[in-house]
Amino acid sequence: QTVRLDAEFEADGKPELWDPWTGEMNALPHQKLPANKNAVELEFQPLSSTLIVFSSEQDAAMTTILQRTLIAAQALEPAGWTLTATGFTPTSVNATIRRTLPTLIDWSLDEELRGFSGRGVYTTNFTVPAAFHENHIVLDLGDVREVAEVKINNRQAGTVLLRPYQVDITDFVQPGINALEVTVTNTLFNAMVLREHRSF
Repeated sequence: QTVRLDAEFEADGKPELWDPWTGEMNALPHQKLPANKNAVELEFQPLSSTLIVFSSEQDAAMTTILQRTLIAAQALEPAGWTLTATGFTPTSVNATIRRTLPTLIDWSLDEELRGFSGRGVYTTNFTVPAAFHENHIVLDLGDVREVAEVKINNRQAGTVLLRPYQVDITDFVQPGINALEVTVTNTLFNAMVLREHRSF
């Protein structure tokens, strides 16, 4: 669940919230306290972290970040997925696997995919009600192995390789039907672990 934290820092300058993934910098609302301290209110999603930098007055970011609060969670419920996976099998053969899936599946439980290393591109459409458009919308990918790239309406929305696998898609969605593309890349472990052991 979301956690709010009141933190105090002994530092000069104004606090800024830096996003190491996008390079975006925003001024963080704060309160000056005695003894050269700054009080800030932080909000953390599960398993998340944040990077705070104190800059001099003249170098401080001009844009003040607006705290967006996630007020509800709702299942995406798309009308099925299309999967195109390209990569290697345990026999080192290049392969392309195409599937139409009613729901997402765990590759480790699928006979054809459990020994597959490469990239899987999932595509689908989902609907955003008009009433939701002004809200903060976060796509939660759940458990990913290992890296996921997200496109909304053919626009790059974000890349995640650490938990929580969440992408803020507020600025990318539109009321009505939206196109979603998620590209997941795993490691060579899948293909290597199922190779037959050779005697030397």
